[in-house]
Amino acid sequence: MSARQAAGDFFEHGGKGLQSSALREANRRAVLTYIFLEPGSSMADISRLTGLAPQTASAILVELEDEMLVKRGTPLRGRRGQPATPLFLDPEGVFCIGVELGWQHLELVLMDLCANVLARSRRSFPFPDANTVATEIAEAANRLKRHLSVEQQGRLVGLGIAIPSALERNLLTLGAPLEQIALWNATNLVGSIKAQTQLPTECYSAGNAAAWAELVSYPAPRPRSFAYLYINSFVDGGIVSQSAIWEGPTGGGACFGSMLVDAGDGKLVSAHEIISVTALARDLRSKGLLVPEGDPADWSWADWADELSPWIDKAARASATVIFNAIAAVGCDHIIIDGVLPTEIMARLVEATEHALMAIPAGEFTHPSISQGHLGRSASAIGAAELPMFRRYFSRDALI
Repeated sequence: MSARQAAGDFFEHGGKGLQSSALREANRRAVLTYIFLEPGSSMADISRLTGLAPQTASAILVELEDEMLVKRGTPLRGRRGQPATPLFLDPEGVFCIGVELGWQHLELVLMDLCANVLARSRRSFPFPDANTVATEIAEAANRLKRHLSVEQQGRLVGLGIAIPSALERNLLTLGAPLEQIALWNATNLVGSIKAQTQLPTECYSAGNAAAWAELVSYPAPRPRSFAYLYINSFVDGGIVSQSAIWEGPTGGGACFGSMLVDAGDGKLVSAHEIISVTALARDLRSKGLLVPEGDPADWSWADWADELSPWIDKAARASATVIFNAIAAVGCDHIIIDGVLPTEIMARLVEATEHALMAIPAGEFTHPSISQGHLGRSASAIGAAELPMFRRYFSRDALI
């Protein structure tokens, strides 16, 4: 048994293949999942891993090859018996576009079946304008499509769009006019993008999309359950519970930014008010520093080492409170923190949060492990591109 199997990896949901023509689709998904997990496996390996009879596995592999979902490598010679032919996903078999519509930025990525980013675009703005953003997304998506040949464009399965939970709630904080709230409440964003791109379009919570991307990118063995805290213009997040993304009744993610935390003076405020990039910019400006509008990647981080420390300490205490409450509610034993800040700043925040969490006095509270995310500022866009492909080709469950 491999370490991945022993640890109970997320992708075990590919499952054991079942010998039934009625479950052929499930068997196809199982085969694709194991090839994704174990690239270079032979047909005999796939038969063993899925539990399918060799002739069944072989027939499915031929079918997947014909559909350009799987390709064969060079046979491995020099072993006993017939040379084994390694199997791989065909990266050119399927493509998808992922979109993150953030509070102050728009990012699009074009991805292939092997989760490689082929092209991307990103721009910042003061706030998302409901009057123009759908057209801007459609035009950017159509530009990304030009990176594909006409034949490849026929294998573009759609577009996934990740949007923060209750985006319109924080628009006024960003300086948007009051009319934008009414416009966003009346906007059919998905329908407009679908009409302009002629692509199947699905919408996800930005926190859930980012948590999904983190789950896919996490080295095996993947944690079965974790809470995911994402620091952006405001704070978003997601919960993975028993190897599945948790979605509320409306499909939303875990809105950790709305949790109440101590502001340091006994006053309770939302976590957005302390942990977010918006709060950090406000703190830096209050110290007389020039903080430019736009992408935090362009900020003068190297010049602010001393000024950042008070915010990191304060944000770490607030993050620890959010994590404590999340764990109390859902019982996760692992926390992942990521965001749009530079990797080294995120590392400082993660370390400080771990110390702050250890300092919380709680009798029966088991302190979770905490790690830094792998994807940074592109996590939500990447997850939005991955979700349509994985739901269509890799999972037997509509949720994963």
